Amino acid sequence: MYSIKKIGRIIGIVFLIQFVMGVLINLYILGPIVFDPDYLTKIIANSNLIIATTLLRFLLSSINIGVAIMLLSIFQKKNRNIAIGYLSFSIIGFTVGVLDNTIILSLLSLSESFTTASSSDISNFQRLGDLFYEIRFWTHMIDMLVGSLFLSTLYYLFYVSKLIPRILSTLGFLAVVIMTANIIWAFFGEGLMILYLPIGLTQLCIAIWLIIKGFNSNQITS
Repeated sequence: MYSIKKIGRIIGIVFLIQFVMGVLINLYILGPIVFDPDYLTKIIANSNLIIATTLLRFLLSSINIGVAIMLLSIFQKKNRNIAIGYLSFSIIGFTVGVLDNTIILSLLSLSESFTTASSSDISNFQRLGDLFYEIRFWTHMIDMLVGSLFLSTLYYLFYVSKLIPRILSTLGFLAVVIMTANIIWAFFGEGLMILYLPIGLTQLCIAIWLIIKGFNSNQITS
C-alpha cells in the first residue's frame, strides 16, 4: 500500500504546482497583460512572456489528463461511471484550454500587426482586437465552467472513496458550488474575484494534506 500513498503524494505535489502557477499566471503574469485596456500594445511588448506562459498553461492543463488516468484505476472501484466522467471532463477542459491558448496567440499576431499598421487602419485593428478580446473572455469563462465540473467530480470521488478526510472533500465541493455560482453570475454581470478564494484555499489545503499524508491506503484495501 506504500505505492498508493506515494501516488497521493505525487498528486499533492502536482496540485500544489498547479495552484502556485495558476495564481502567478492569472493574477500576476498573463492577466495584467491580456486584460489591460491597452492590451494590443502590451501584448506585443511582452511577446516572449506571452508565448512562454501559453506553453506553460498547455503543459499544466495536459497534466490534468495524466492525473485523471492515474486516479481512474482507483476511482472506478467506487463508481466507474463517475470516474470515467472525471477523465472526460479533464479531456474537455484540456480541449477548451487549447482553444483559449490559441486565441491568446492570435491576439499576439493581431497585436504585432496593430503596432505596424498605418494610422488609417488602426481603428479597424482595434475593432478586430475588441472582437478577439470578447471571444477570449467567453472562452476563458467556459474553460472555468468546465473546470468546475472537473473539480466537482474529483471531490465527489474523493468523498466516496475516503482517500482523503471527508471534511476536505466536503469543503472542496462547497467551494466549487461557490465558484460555479460566481462564474454563472459573471455570465450576466461582473462576478466577484473574492468568491474564487475558497476554491483556491481548499486546493491548497488538499495539496498540502496529500504531500504530508498521501492517500488513505486502508480504503483501497477495503
